Amino acid sequence: MNALDRALQQQRRALDQAFADYDPTAATQRLASRIVQESLTAALLRSCPAPPPDSDKILTDPVTAQDRAATELEQLCREVIGRPSTSRLLTAFVNERLPAGAVVFSCLLYLTGRAEPAAFWWKFAAGADEDEAVHFLVLHHRVADEPRDEKRWASHIRNDVSPASPAQAPNANTTDRSATDPETYVTYAESGIREVEDPDFGEVCIPRTWLPGRMMLAGRI
Repeated sequence: MNALDRALQQQRRALDQAFADYDPTAATQRLASRIVQESLTAALLRSCPAPPPDSDKILTDPVTAQDRAATELEQLCREVIGRPSTSRLLTAFVNERLPAGAVVFSCLLYLTGRAEPAAFWWKFAAGADEDEAVHFLVLHHRVADEPRDEKRWASHIRNDVSPASPAQAPNANTTDRSATDPETYVTYAESGIREVEDPDFGEVCIPRTWLPGRMMLAGRI
């Protein structure tokens, strides 16, 4: 027996000793059990809904509550300015500071980029129970991200009043012309807005006395 045969014989004896207690039947059962377990695990995973891809990067609505409020506020102001009663209510505001006219003037201020002066006159009108002015103030404070003031004015909203209810002047006649494009009114109003210093309220915007006539002229165009 050469050296190679002796080495192989020694290796065989070592393997025989290592596997002296080997039970092929038990090994087969363990293998089968492992295969079954892996199959059940795979089936369970397939039955579970997969998480959405990049679930931590789901995009949210880019339009915020402030953006929506700003859009709604501008739209409502345009509706007010486009009403046939615009010039008549402005006249009542110039002559008597009629609250319904203050709503119209405030909308003109807002559409000419004067949000805070507009809020001043909306508060004036809201204090005289003009419900439409309250809606404008709620939206104004939402745009400005002032939730405390927004909630305060929202608590004054009456459920039976629509935010688009037209402001009415006393003794309203039926001779108003059809609605005019708000852009026309805004263009004519810019030079008719005057800034004054009030001893109690600071800088306040008021209409020039000829502004209603200017609005009447705009309504005929």
